[in-house]
Amino acid sequence: MTELFGRNPNWLERLLTRRVPQNLAAYAVACWGGVQFVDWLTERYQVSAYLTDFFVYTVILLVPSVVILAYFRGESGPTPWSWVEKAGIPLNLVVLAGVLFLNFQGKELGMVNTMVTVQDGNGRNVQRAVPKGAFRKHIALFFFQNTSGEQGLDWLRQGVPDLLATDLSQDLYLDVRDGYDLVERIQKATFSYRDDLGLGLERDIASYYRLEYLVRGTFSKNKNRYRIQVTLYETERVKQLTQRVYEGEDLFALVDRMSVQLKQDVGVPVQHLEQGLDMPIAEVSTQSLPALAHAITAQNLLKFDQDYRAAARQLEQAVAQDPTYAMGHYLRFVTFFNSGEIDRANREIRKAKRYIFKLTEYYQFVANSNFYFATGQAQEQRNVLKQWVALYPEDVQAHSRLARFYEGTTQFQEAIQASERVLELDPDQTEYLLQIGELYARQGQPQEALSRYQAYQERVPNQPAAYLKIGGLHEALGDFDPARQAYEKALGVDRESISAQLSLGVIEMKLGNFDRAYQRFQRARRTSQLPEELANSYSDLNDYYRLRGQWEAAVQQLPQFLTQAEKSQSPIATLVLQSFLVDAYPQAGQTERALTLLKTQQAQAQGNRLLTAFVQIGYLKLYLATGDGERASGLIATVERVCAEYGVQSITWEARFTRDKARIAELRGDYPQALRLYAQYLRERPLDQVAQLDLGRVYRQLKDWSQATTALKKALQVYPSHPEAHYELAQVLIAQGQLAQARAEIQLALKAWAKADPGYPLARRARTLALTLGPSRVGQ
Repeated sequence: MTELFGRNPNWLERLLTRRVPQNLAAYAVACWGGVQFVDWLTERYQVSAYLTDFFVYTVILLVPSVVILAYFRGESGPTPWSWVEKAGIPLNLVVLAGVLFLNFQGKELGMVNTMVTVQDGNGRNVQRAVPKGAFRKHIALFFFQNTSGEQGLDWLRQGVPDLLATDLSQDLYLDVRDGYDLVERIQKATFSYRDDLGLGLERDIASYYRLEYLVRGTFSKNKNRYRIQVTLYETERVKQLTQRVYEGEDLFALVDRMSVQLKQDVGVPVQHLEQGLDMPIAEVSTQSLPALAHAITAQNLLKFDQDYRAAARQLEQAVAQDPTYAMGHYLRFVTFFNSGEIDRANREIRKAKRYIFKLTEYYQFVANSNFYFATGQAQEQRNVLKQWVALYPEDVQAHSRLARFYEGTTQFQEAIQASERVLELDPDQTEYLLQIGELYARQGQPQEALSRYQAYQERVPNQPAAYLKIGGLHEALGDFDPARQAYEKALGVDRESISAQLSLGVIEMKLGNFDRAYQRFQRARRTSQLPEELANSYSDLNDYYRLRGQWEAAVQQLPQFLTQAEKSQSPIATLVLQSFLVDAYPQAGQTERALTLLKTQQAQAQGNRLLTAFVQIGYLKLYLATGDGERASGLIATVERVCAEYGVQSITWEARFTRDKARIAELRGDYPQALRLYAQYLRERPLDQVAQLDLGRVYRQLKDWSQATTALKKALQVYPSHPEAHYELAQVLIAQGQLAQARAEIQLALKAWAKADPGYPLARRARTLALTLGPSRVGQ
C-alpha cells in the first residue's frame, strides 16, 4: 500500500517495471481513437451526439481502474487479487454509474432518427426517417425591424421571416414558429404586427412556447441592394449565439443562405444537411415580390385584424401578380371558407391543388387537411392528419388538428388521447385540460372531468374558466349547492364574469326562482361588452322563454341573438345555430315565417352539400315542432350521411338526432322503438338526464306507471322546475288515483307557465287538467 502512494524510493522504477505508464499511454491512444470513431459515427450515421460525451465521461472515469489493473497486473506470472483491486475497481464502477446516471438521465443515446411508414401520393406505403423529439430544434422567429426608414418596405418586417420560416419548414429537424404562429401571445401583450416587441417580450413569448432559440433581425435597402442582419439567441439566458449579415440584390437567394446558416448554427447534423432536401425558397413560395407583398398584407389583416374582405382584396392582387402562387390560392380558400363563400372557396381549392407542389411538405399537410374537410372527404382528411403527426411527432398544430378531427367525428376517447399528446408537447397549453374534461363529461365520466378541471384551476388560479366548468358539471348532476359555490368562486376571481352571472341565473331558473333568473339574465345582457357575452346572454334568455312557454318573446329576440353570435363566430357556425333555433317559430304561430327564413338560407347555401345539410337541420326541427314526423324522418338519413362525409358528426350529436329519431317513433305510435332510441340517446349523452322526461312520457303512454314515475323524478332531480315533467307526472299520478299529489304537480307546472303564450298547447292542456282536479292557486 505504501508503494502505491509513492512512499517507496523505488516507486518510479516499480511503475516502469509494471508497465503502468506504457499501459496508460496505450489506453489514452485507444480512447482518443475511440472518441474520434464515435464522433464520426454520430455524424455519418446520425447517432446521438450525447454518445460522444457518454464515451468521454466513461473513459475518463475509468482511469482509476486502469491504473489499479496496470499496477497490480503488470508483472508476469500469476498474481493473487489484492484488496485494493477488490475494493477499488467496484467502487470506481459505482462512481462511474452514478456520474453517468446524473449527467445522462433522460437523454437519448441511440439513433437520432426513427423510421415511420406513411403513404405517398400514389397510396403506396413508404418508410421515412423522422428525427426523435430530443434532437429537434425549436425556434421562435420574430418579425424583423425596418431600419431603412422607407415605410414602403414595412411589409418585409413580416415578409423576410415568413420566407425564412417557409424555407426552414422543409427540414424535419426544425420546429419553427414565426410571428403569425405566435399571434395569440403578441395580442395578449397588446401588440400587433406594426410594433417592435423588444427582446424581453420576445424571450417571454418564446419561453411560453418552450422554444429553445429565438431569432430576430433587421433589414435595410440601398438602391437595389438588401442588407439583412440575423441574430440567434438562446432563449433561456437570452445569450447571443451568432449574429450574421447578408447582403445582395436577390432577396430570395439571401433567404436561402440564411436558412442553411441558421440550420448549421442550431446544430442540425452535417450528414443531414448534406443529404436532406432543401428546395430554393422561390420554388416553394413565389418569385414575385409584389405578389408576396400583397400576401403578407393579407395575412396581417387575417391574423391580427380579422378583416376578411380587405384580406380577400389583397389576395386577389397577389394571385394576379403570380397565378402560380400556391400559398396565395390557399389563403384565398381560407378567407372565402371562413366567410361562408363555399363555392368560391372550392374554386380556389382547384387552383391551389394545381400548384400544390410549390408548397413545402409541411404546408401541404396543412392545406390538404383543410381541402379534404371542405370537400367532404373525411377518411382522406384523417389519413393526412395521421401522416402529419407521424412525420412531425412534436408539432402541436398537427396533434391539435387531429384532436379536433376526432372530436368532430365523435371519437371522444381518441380526441382525449390526441389532446393529452398536445399537453405533453406543450404543458402550457392549459386550455386542453378543460377540453379533455369536457370530453370526459360527454362520455358520462364526471370524476375524470372534475379532475381535469381541478388541474386547470390549480395551474391557472386567477381565471374563472375552471370554476365555471366545475359548476356546470355539478349542475348537470343536480347538485345545485356546489354548483352555485363554484359559480360564486368564478365571480370572486372575476367580478365581471358574464358567464358566471348567467350560470347563477340558470340555477335560479332550474330551481323555479323565475323572477330572480330573469333579472340576472337581463343584468348580464346590459353589462355585456363583447359580442360573445351578448350572444350568451341572449342564449340563456332564449332558454328561459322556451321553458316558460313564452315563444313569441323567444322569437322576438332571435335576431339580436343571431346578430351577436355572427360577430363572435364564423357565418357557418351561425347558420347551424339558426337551424337549431328555428323550431321556436311554429310554437309562436309563425310557421310561414320559419319556412321563409329557411328558403332564404337554402338560396344562400348555393347548392353546397354541407351548407344545405345545415339548412335541412332547420327543416327537421321545424317539422318535429309541427308534429310532422314523416317529413322529418326523410331528412335525418340525408343529413347524417353528409355530416359523416365531412367528418362533422358532432353536429348531429349536438342536434340530438337520436332523440329526434325517438320522437319520430313516438309520433308514429311505435312506443317500444321510441323507448329504445331514448335509452340510446341517454347512453350517448349520459349527463343529459332531463331527457328522462321523454322516457317518462312514453312509459305513461304504455301505462307503465312505475317506470314513468321513476324516469320523471330523475328528470326533476336535475331540473326541479321543469313544467313539462311536472305536467307528465301529474297525469301519471291521476291515473294512479293520487289526486292530491297530482294537484301539487300541476300547480308547479302552471307556476312555470304562468306567463305562457295564450295559444301554447301544453300550457292550455295543463290549465284544463288543473280545472278537472279542482281549484288551485297558480303562483308567479
